Amino acid sequence: MTFNEWLLKQIEKSGLSYSELGRRSGYSHARISQVVNGDLASADFCIAISKALTISPITALQKAGFLTPLPDDNQKEDELTYLFRQMTDRDQQLMLAQFRAVVAEHKREQRGDLAAASQPT
Repeated sequence: MTFNEWLLKQIEKSGLSYSELGRRSGYSHARISQVVNGDLASADFCIAISKALTISPITALQKAGFLTPLPDDNQKEDELTYLFRQMTDRDQQLMLAQFRAVVAEHKREQRGDLAAASQPT
């Protein structure tokens, strides 16, 4: 998938018009359309558009070929970090509590699976 195709997909997912995306990014809707239709994007364009779409700038720069892509796991961590930093302190605390609860449940499930596997049949 090219950067242009990826960008179009991200814009469609956001539900934003080119005009609204332009307003949020500082680029004209015409320039956005040009990039979607195959023009090369600058690094500054990638950063501005990604912020307007609330996507990690690192992801956009990787998709455009400015940075070497990371393994999928690292991309997920990068996106989580980027989104987390945009939250208020209160929301960050709520998300941390939810993550801790999910991890604790996962550990309980693993212990249950191990206990069941060690019982004679």
